[in-house]
Amino acid sequence: MSTAWGTSTEKSCGWTSEDEGGYLSIWAHIAGELFRSTATKFIDGAERKGFALPYAPSWRSSTFTDLDFESTTQEAYKQNAVVSNCIRALSFGFPEAELRVYSEKNDEPLPDHDLQDRLWTPNEFMSQEELLLILVTYLAIGGNCYIHKVRSADGRVVELWPYHVGQITPIPGRDRFIQFFRYTNGADAPIDIAPEDIIHVKWPKVDPLQPWIALSPIRSITREIATDNEATRYELALLKNDATPKTVLTQGPNVRPDGGELLKRQFEQGYGGDKRGKVGVLPMGVDIKRIALDLDELGMDSLRATPEARIASEFGVPAIIAGLKVGLDHATYANFGEARRLFTEGTLSMLWRLVAGSLTRGLANEFGGGIYLWFDTKTVTALQANETEVSARIVNEFKEGLRTKNEARRALGLEDAEGGDTFAGADADTGGDDPQGSSGEGDLPGGVSEDGSKASGRSESKTALLFAQETAVYLKAYDDRSTATVGRLAKKLAGVFDQLEGEIFGRLKKGAIVGTAIEVKREAPIDSDQLDQLLAGELLDEVKWGELFAAATSSEVLSHVAKTFEHAVTEVGANWRQIESDFDRAISQALEGSIAKIREAVPTVKSELRDLLIRNRDLAPADLSDLIRAKFNHYRRARAENIARTTTTYATGTSQRSAWKHLDIDYEWLTGSNPRDTHAVANGSRPGDDGMFKIGDDIMPHPGAGNSAKENCNCNCVLRARPKRNTP
Repeated sequence: MSTAWGTSTEKSCGWTSEDEGGYLSIWAHIAGELFRSTATKFIDGAERKGFALPYAPSWRSSTFTDLDFESTTQEAYKQNAVVSNCIRALSFGFPEAELRVYSEKNDEPLPDHDLQDRLWTPNEFMSQEELLLILVTYLAIGGNCYIHKVRSADGRVVELWPYHVGQITPIPGRDRFIQFFRYTNGADAPIDIAPEDIIHVKWPKVDPLQPWIALSPIRSITREIATDNEATRYELALLKNDATPKTVLTQGPNVRPDGGELLKRQFEQGYGGDKRGKVGVLPMGVDIKRIALDLDELGMDSLRATPEARIASEFGVPAIIAGLKVGLDHATYANFGEARRLFTEGTLSMLWRLVAGSLTRGLANEFGGGIYLWFDTKTVTALQANETEVSARIVNEFKEGLRTKNEARRALGLEDAEGGDTFAGADADTGGDDPQGSSGEGDLPGGVSEDGSKASGRSESKTALLFAQETAVYLKAYDDRSTATVGRLAKKLAGVFDQLEGEIFGRLKKGAIVGTAIEVKREAPIDSDQLDQLLAGELLDEVKWGELFAAATSSEVLSHVAKTFEHAVTEVGANWRQIESDFDRAISQALEGSIAKIREAVPTVKSELRDLLIRNRDLAPADLSDLIRAKFNHYRRARAENIARTTTTYATGTSQRSAWKHLDIDYEWLTGSNPRDTHAVANGSRPGDDGMFKIGDDIMPHPGAGNSAKENCNCNCVLRARPKRNTP
């Protein structure tokens, strides 16, 4: 039986059994990019007269693709679970690293650069994460993604929009690598776009016959996808037809002419469909025989294993990461972690490098030059070394004489110890190989061991030191992830404060009280009756602005919640599949609680604005305008970051707690930097029988979740999983 895609489309597209896809050398690809960059700079420095050797014949005015994007999306991505799972793994993992702008002079990040702002919000409908998700999905399906640079009237790049190979086609030129890009939507007349307005991002698989485009990874695995689709259809057909291969009913010679058909209908009605598995009773003289193989005998698992492995390999996704049976059959917690690291280092890292290079080439000069784009991988879970391994390695380096005691302590975030600028064994009085010296109690935070008892000997001191070192590394890892989220959230919140400022000025202007931020309509003191009338109504709609704050930040909060939840699972050696059934509910609850924290800011802002207007009602409009602008400058700078930090702490805590409660893991309160006294006292404590921590006069299930602002605001504490205590 021919398949809808694997056979008919294969023929219509001109594929033959001799066609074989293959990767060009990845290093050759990088070398080519470097050559292109160098050549372009050289040509730009002189008069450009065209290539000495034409890339394409003069008659060629199009690019030929042998895969139709629409049918590929339908048959491979939407209907084949193996392809869909592989692309899902790519689309989940690729946006985890943050695309940042760096200075070419000192390689320092430039968080306030105009290009960074454009990357946070490429257009009015997308965040950076959404753009990257679409980009990698288009690459995986079509091999190419085109980023259109939308310009303002003065030529500035104001929006970035992604397009796939079904919408944009590069047209090669005789004297230019790309003459122009042709856009079509299938209905209107094609539009030709200049090369400088398109950023062409390619999958690392060049088409040797058309080097200006990349091949889709799907191109080389069409037969494997068709095989897997056919196996699925076959299994479905068997399940729809009694769930087993067909049976034969035989009966004696003394039957009516229509007896066979009648017996068949009775058998199907009695034991087919939802009645499968019921006890059967056959009429006298009737026998039942099986004439075909069942699913085990057909070897369906083996039939599926080969296509699954080849499809996953072509996408560069380990089968275990894609959730494929061929990988899960041999899955353990240990090799799942190794597979994630292999996937990140072997596939995602190369994609990050290629995408960053293409975007730098297309955007750096548009925003003044002297910059480059790179993916910050500090928050990528798979690349974070195990905290215990890091601590053990640093202590071992001290013991082997590679670090002084204080160098080791600094590497772990601890303060220098007196007399600590020595190597192991250099001071006999300190016991030589003990990184903390003698008993070490003076060097340790409180001189206590993990279980809270006083460190009384050499072994206990080492345990306490290692625990303190692990704590420092653990806190830094969480602080790095949280700081990145806080920065993005603060920018989103500042944007909403901009909108709110405009609305406040608009309302005051309608009341003939003050003008806009530029023009003042009235210089006389404000009329008290007018102000009273304005303040008697709704200065701002709390529900409306609560929703605007929530809408602007929900994608960032959701991303942080999901990443923290996954990290909480993996750091205790578990697999997210253990909590898959609870994942959606837990994420939804964490998101809802986090967004509620953001909404809580609106009534406070409203109250502050009312107080400001009432207290300064006798000021001239221009002076009142200045006060309002100053207030909103404070909101954009300090208040936005304050809300972002508090919300991120809440999102982190609720995600950790939800994951560990589901896995029946104990946890403790871990104090962040510069803690309040009430939080410092709680450091290392575990929740009570009611699941709550006692923090000052408040109780809360995790950091950031208290009832009082004084215990929540700007808190950066976290939870940490701990072994269960022995019970009598």
